[in-house]
Amino acid sequence: MEENRKIMEFLRDYDNKKSIRFHMPGHKGKNMSSLKEIFPSLDITEINGSDNLHFPNGIIRNSERRAAKAYGAKETLFMVNGSTSSIYTAINGVVAPGEKILIQRDSHKAAYNALLLGGIEAEYIYPEYDEELQMNLGLLYEKLENKLKRYLLDNKIKAIFLTHPNYYGVSSDLEKIIELAHIYDKIVIVDEAHGSHLLLDDRLPKSAIEYGADIVIHSIHKTMVGLTQTSLLHICSNRVDIEKIRSMARIYQSSSPSYLLMASLDLNTEYILKDAKKDMKNHIDRLQKLIYSDDSNSVFNKELFIINEDIIKKKGFNFDLTKIIFSMKNYSGKFIEQKLREEYNIEIEMSDHRYGVAISTLVDEEKDLKRLIESLKSISTKIYSEDDILYRKDNIEYAKNILNDYEKPLKKMSIREAFYSEKEEIDYLNAIGRIAGDIIAPYPPGIPILTYGEEISEKIVKKLEYIDSRGINIEGMNDKKIKLIME
Repeated sequence: MEENRKIMEFLRDYDNKKSIRFHMPGHKGKNMSSLKEIFPSLDITEINGSDNLHFPNGIIRNSERRAAKAYGAKETLFMVNGSTSSIYTAINGVVAPGEKILIQRDSHKAAYNALLLGGIEAEYIYPEYDEELQMNLGLLYEKLENKLKRYLLDNKIKAIFLTHPNYYGVSSDLEKIIELAHIYDKIVIVDEAHGSHLLLDDRLPKSAIEYGADIVIHSIHKTMVGLTQTSLLHICSNRVDIEKIRSMARIYQSSSPSYLLMASLDLNTEYILKDAKKDMKNHIDRLQKLIYSDDSNSVFNKELFIINEDIIKKKGFNFDLTKIIFSMKNYSGKFIEQKLREEYNIEIEMSDHRYGVAISTLVDEEKDLKRLIESLKSISTKIYSEDDILYRKDNIEYAKNILNDYEKPLKKMSIREAFYSEKEEIDYLNAIGRIAGDIIAPYPPGIPILTYGEEISEKIVKKLEYIDSRGINIEGMNDKKIKLIME
């Protein structure tokens, strides 16, 4: 049976399928010169001369310094438990128990778990939702300014946590936002997990490091060439206590860190310093020719829609064009993902009720991009039987009504109090008025609809019902049951 397969067996089978990969990790399984030297024979522990990640003063420390120089940071920490551990470290390294942080609400679930671990309270700022595109965009400067003015006398808010860019490649006017936060004396932490490549080409949004953020987090495995779980935590200003950050990193990382993961971080730095800018230039040239050019788009009829930079800029935000975001008139993103897999042997990163998300990186070849776009065109012109359309994008107006704004749940208890309270599991359809005892988040991307201690409204239940009906995985839900605080 499928569940009895060994992990290595699954991995080998997937590799042998030779699927076109438009998902993480960024190296796409290709035998790059920077990674091909990593073998099990190099998998070691701390030995004489190998240095110690938790107290680095040798080869690891020198590698971290090279990474800081490559990215323009003051200091950089190697993180091998993913950007989740980087988020835990950053938040708990600057905000103490009982203090507060202002969080961009469409942040990854790791940010909310960091609050749980640290006994930290949150205030939220919500992104703009665009009804026409049916997509979260970014933060508005004016909304943040109003929020900060409102909490001007609340000295417990020590930091602001931002996401740049979001899962769909959209980014805010980060320069003005960071400048505003510093006027109000707040430390700015930016989850730039999907932006470790942004420094490589001027046609991309700038990195938060260039805009003066205090801490920036990169998932090197997402859009660059590190192995899965590799992350960099960049400290970029004197506002941050570096030694406290290092102490927190020791808590949230394994005491047996993988030298293979650290080696891939070092090789990523070498790649950035040597060939990555040239490769990124060529990659963006290919994208503009094959995905975003007028000639390419002229053959796309009304059945296929691809988000481009002009569309997002007209909305007042920036766009990372290495994210290929597409939808079709009659089919949901989930259905498109299914057909790409079944009929064209293409795996994308994720899909939702409307969009498919393909992550392109600088290792993608022209033939890969051509295969993707030709497959999308083919699906968009096919007529599938009603029985075949498992997740048809029907009743679009209903979807707009359900998803037309970012629901703002009422907070009924603290995250930590809710986590440690007694819970029961009931069908989410019967949960109106109850208090969530867990994070409820479609995954990917892992952005919570609800977090611990929030009240479940009728609108949230309808949203969950709609998402569930589209075959989208919802973390925190098991057989339509969710954890609620015991009454």
